[in-house]
Amino acid sequence: MRPGQRLLVALAVIGAVSMPMDARAQAVSYEPGPLFEKALADDRKGGLELFAIARYRAYLAAAPKAGNGPRVRQRIVELGVEVEAKVRELLNKAGAAAALLADEGSRLQAFKRIAAIMAVAGDIAGAGKIVASLPSVYDRDFVSMNIAIARMRNGDFKSALKVVAGIKTAALTFSAKREIAWVQAYSGDIVGAWKTANSISDDQEKSRAYVKIAEAEFSAGDAQGAQKAIAGAKKAASRIPLEVFRPHAYARIVEVQIKGGDFSGARETASLVSYGNVRARVDGLIANTRREKTSSRSSVSREEIDAWSEIIETRLNKSHFVDFRTFWRSLRNMDANEIVEELLKVSSDFADALNVLRETEMLWWPRRVS
Repeated sequence: MRPGQRLLVALAVIGAVSMPMDARAQAVSYEPGPLFEKALADDRKGGLELFAIARYRAYLAAAPKAGNGPRVRQRIVELGVEVEAKVRELLNKAGAAAALLADEGSRLQAFKRIAAIMAVAGDIAGAGKIVASLPSVYDRDFVSMNIAIARMRNGDFKSALKVVAGIKTAALTFSAKREIAWVQAYSGDIVGAWKTANSISDDQEKSRAYVKIAEAEFSAGDAQGAQKAIAGAKKAASRIPLEVFRPHAYARIVEVQIKGGDFSGARETASLVSYGNVRARVDGLIANTRREKTSSRSSVSREEIDAWSEIIETRLNKSHFVDFRTFWRSLRNMDANEIVEELLKVSSDFADALNVLRETEMLWWPRRVS
C-alpha cells in the first residue's frame, strides 16, 4: 500500500470516529462532518485531487482544531504532488507529440507554451532549458515572465527581479511585475508588493496590481490597507489612455470591493463604469451579493468555506477535472495538432488550478490565525 493510500485509510477511520453521528447525518454545507465526508469521497474515488484539496480545506476551515487536522494537511500536500505529477505527464506527452509536428512554426509555439506551463508548475529548470532554444525574443520573454513569477512563488525575490530585468518586451515586464506584486501580497509582504506595484509604469497593469494588494489586505482583515490600495487602483485606472479599457479596470475594483464587503465603495466605483455591458454586470454583482459581513470566528469560517466552494463551482467546473480518463480517451480521435493543443490546454488548467488553491490557502491563513 502506497503512503498516500495508508493515510487515506487512516483519515477514513479517524473521520468516522471523530464526527458525531448527528453531524455526519446532516447535509449542512458549513458543518465539519459533511464537508469531511465529501472530501474523503473525492479522495477515495481517485482522479479528483483538486476537488479533494478544496474540500479538505473547507473542512479545516469549519474544524480548525480537528484531531485529524495534521493528517488532513499531510494528505493535501500529497494530493498536490499527485497533481504536479499529472502535469508532468501531460507535458511529456505534449513534448513528444510536438516534436512530430511538420510545421516548424507550430513546433516552436508548442515548445514555448510547454516551457511556460513548466514554469507555472514549478519546473523552472525545465523551462529554462527550452527558453534558450527559442529564436523569437518575444517567445523567450514570454517564458521568462513565467519563470520570474515561479521564482517569486518560491520566495526568491532577487532572482525573480533579475529575470524580469532581462525581459525586453515592455508589456511582459509589466505583467511579470503585476504577478510578482500579487505573490508578495498574498504571502504577507505588503510593503514589497507596494514597491513592486509602484514600479509598474503602465497604468492598466498598475491598477491590476493594486487590486491584488487590496484583495490580500481584505483577506487579512486590514480594511484600511485595502482602501489605500483601492484608491491607488482607481487613480491608475483613471489614467489609462484607452477609454475602452477603463470600464474593465473599474469593474475589477468593484469585484474586490464586493469580496471585502465594501458595498458603498463598490457602488461608488460602479458609477465610474461607462460601458453598458460592463456596468450591467457590476450592478448585478452588487445587487446579488450577500450583505452580512462580521468579523466573528464563525463568520470568517463561513466566508472561507464559501471561497473554497466558489473555486469548486467556478474554477474546477471543467470536464477534464471531473473525468480525466475520458479526456485521455478523447485524444485517440484527434490529429497531431489537436492532440498537442488539448494536452497543453489541460496541463495549463491543472497547473493554474493548483496554484489558485495554494494561493487561496495563503490568503485565508492570516484571518484564520488572527
